[in-house]
Amino acid sequence: MSTREPVRTISVIVATVLVVLHAAAIDASAGCPCEPDVNNSGGPITILDVVVILDCVRGVNCAPCVNSCDVNCDGEIDYVDAGVVWCGFQGDINCCSKPTGVCVIENDVPPDMFPDCFITLQAMCEFFATQDDGEYLGDGSQNRFCREVPTSTQWGGLVLVLAVLAAGVLAVGKRARTASSAGS
Repeated sequence: MSTREPVRTISVIVATVLVVLHAAAIDASAGCPCEPDVNNSGGPITILDVVVILDCVRGVNCAPCVNSCDVNCDGEIDYVDAGVVWCGFQGDINCCSKPTGVCVIENDVPPDMFPDCFITLQAMCEFFATQDDGEYLGDGSQNRFCREVPTSTQWGGLVLVLAVLAAGVLAVGKRARTASSAGS
């Protein structure tokens, strides 16, 4: 058995896991409950729900998300989810169907609280970006000129892939050492 076979096997396993996770995310979005009550208080959407989702989006703490913080069920916890919660806080009940677009703000708010440019719902953008320091670029606008900020879901996926690859490399190295010592 060559040393390339375990690497190929590990690659197939990693690819299979990623395909299954992607398919699960697609299936989940079909029956999306779109529940902006992320802390599951059972009452109306409160400012606490807004704080909980913003902390999770920024990667600070997702533990208070009793209900999923991926509110719109797209497989990522991002500022669109925060916009849906903000929309619910404003009293709207149909927030997951609202269009999204680019929000550009000057970072006057506390450091590292928000990126300068992100995709969200217009209502959330207008709250943080007054006419003096930012704007909503319109429904359907794309963030191709924005600096990409990885979401907590993307960081988690990256960590998972790196952990699987590291385990695979260690296993291949151990197998190669065992094979070479057995042949000596």
